[in-house]
Amino acid sequence: MRRALIIIAVLTFATALTLAIATIADNPDPSAASKFDPQLRIDTGGITARLAVSPNRALAVSVHAGSVVRFIDLNAATCSVITGDIRAGGVAISPDGSVLAMGGKSGSHAVLEQWDLRTRTVRRRFDLGDGSVSFVAFDPSGRYVYAATHGGDGTVDRLDLTAGTLKRIFDVRSAVRVPTRPENDIDSFAIVPGEDDVVIGLATGVVVWNQRTSTEEFSIGREGLASRCIAVSPDKSQLATVGEGIIVYDFRTRKVVHERRLDNRGGSVSAIAFSPDGKLLVASVTSGKGFPSYAIVWRTIDYSAEVTFPLHANVVRAMVFLPGTHKIITGSEDPTVCVWDLDKLSWAGSPGGTKGANQGTKR
Repeated sequence: MRRALIIIAVLTFATALTLAIATIADNPDPSAASKFDPQLRIDTGGITARLAVSPNRALAVSVHAGSVVRFIDLNAATCSVITGDIRAGGVAISPDGSVLAMGGKSGSHAVLEQWDLRTRTVRRRFDLGDGSVSFVAFDPSGRYVYAATHGGDGTVDRLDLTAGTLKRIFDVRSAVRVPTRPENDIDSFAIVPGEDDVVIGLATGVVVWNQRTSTEEFSIGREGLASRCIAVSPDKSQLATVGEGIIVYDFRTRKVVHERRLDNRGGSVSAIAFSPDGKLLVASVTSGKGFPSYAIVWRTIDYSAEVTFPLHANVVRAMVFLPGTHKIITGSEDPTVCVWDLDKLSWAGSPGGTKGANQGTKR
């Protein structure tokens, strides 16, 4: 009997060890991601929370919940600083590169500023009510600027740069089909290219809102979908959302195209973006403040390939593609901004590629 118990114990231990090894193999540590060096690394001397890049890819502008605005020359690899009048929370550059739109907070009020990018001076300032502007975006024509507030009433305003007028196009209390938490926060925001729609990420889901008719086109609400980040593909075919993991939807049918869960070791997603041609989707992932970040890159044609590589020594708060390229620029809570050329990634066995931490599923 004693021998039998010993044999059973040994077999149980061996089975558990085999399962543990299999789990580790399927979910490798993010720190084991392939090494991939940035094309450019610039010490900005401060934290980056939002980034914007000029259409000629020569200038990046960085802000972080304070009055300091950093202008980064991507050709000379230098950074200059201007102290503004608001605590900046969002930034965008017009398609023609002439206007810088910056949103944030002054006192208890949300504020949107229009800058002349050539002279780097403020031309106009607009008061948007309570809260703070956290997201700023231009429409493709460059005529309109959108500002979404966080921590106030949860609103989206549209500034007509030609007329100099503001129009409120969204109030979170109108999104009745998706429940919201008491603060009515907008957690993320994106424009649908060439359409009347904007996409608003809330604590419990996503609302696609038609600004022309002031009606909800559709909403997606599900357990674990707290859309901290959202992105719309340039051809308007896919919508990427972030909650407990990454879920990519077909924009028209709302069916799940790809889902990538992250366990405790995998961390959480802090930024996500489609490439300008829509062929790549990139997410930055971290285990938390003070921990290194890494990138996950997919080919969006079928999401069958996935590559990971280390990014910054701290949380990546901002990540955007340089216009017309497969290069991303990332800003972190470490004092650096980096440019990465994704065309130089090794896909190791394409089209199957290499699988990074916590392999996703395609549906």
